[in-house]
Amino acid sequence: YGNYYNRLQGVGFKVEGSWELSVLQTKTMPAILFPGDKNVRLTVYLANIGDYMAKNVNLTLIGGEFIKPATTSAGTAFIPYLPVGEKAILVFLINIDEETPPGNHEIIIKADSQNVMFKISVLEKAEFKVSNVTKIEVYPGQRGYSITLSVENDSDFTVEDVRIDLYSPFITGTVSTRIGEMQRHEKRLAVFEVDVDDATPIGQVPLEVRVSWSQDGRSLSESYRLAINVYERKIPLTFYIALVVLIAVSFAVFFRKTTLFKILKEKISYFRVKAINVPRKAMLDAAKTVKVPNIKETTINIKILTSRFSAVSFESFAPML
Repeated sequence: YGNYYNRLQGVGFKVEGSWELSVLQTKTMPAILFPGDKNVRLTVYLANIGDYMAKNVNLTLIGGEFIKPATTSAGTAFIPYLPVGEKAILVFLINIDEETPPGNHEIIIKADSQNVMFKISVLEKAEFKVSNVTKIEVYPGQRGYSITLSVENDSDFTVEDVRIDLYSPFITGTVSTRIGEMQRHEKRLAVFEVDVDDATPIGQVPLEVRVSWSQDGRSLSESYRLAINVYERKIPLTFYIALVVLIAVSFAVFFRKTTLFKILKEKISYFRVKAINVPRKAMLDAAKTVKVPNIKETTINIKILTSRFSAVSFESFAPML
């Protein structure tokens, strides 16, 4: 036996590598980030550093603890084809939480079964303390009311171009003032003179205080809420006292004048009657004494002097005799 057989058979197989994505560079708009920033444009430059091309890759921005996509659609992207060594540019929109601590924060992008990671920096944002020095109490229609606010830079660094604005639909007047530069932990007073609208409702009305400033080349702002206490206008007690005094004085003057007039009238009537009842013979004798030629055509003037009044004159006509 000792027979040998050889058989050749072709076997086909496919050799493939795997793609791998890596972050080359990131950019944000604005370039400097602070807590509370919304709709930040995040541009990510990715490169395929694997040994095979990447095809139909779905990418989802997971974000981090304090940094999240602004919307669901703003956190997704798609790469249809990316050869080895080539790069792709992805754009996302992100929001940064108000409580984000300063420092570098890790961001994750999920690319199919792979995770791509990188970091972005968030700086410390200035904080302010705003309070009213005195309680804000006004009444509808009040004019020229003074509001004094205390503003403190509660940060460990200097801020520039600080400005304070008041926002309320019920006040007008001087509602904006510029403070300028404020050193760390510096306090300033801001004074406003406002007019209150006649239609302001009674009770508590919200007052928005907006603080604007410049920091690291960016214009920032923060809003604070205060309350305006609106009360119904009351007439002061001093007004009522003055009114009562005025009425009392008016009555006293009127009564005095009326009494004086009555006394004068009674006195005049009395003496007029006495003059009329003077006997005719006595009048003729008096006329002869003063040499009056015609008593019937002469007017007799009688003056009565009393210790209480000045001279009072009245006339008694001759026809009455």
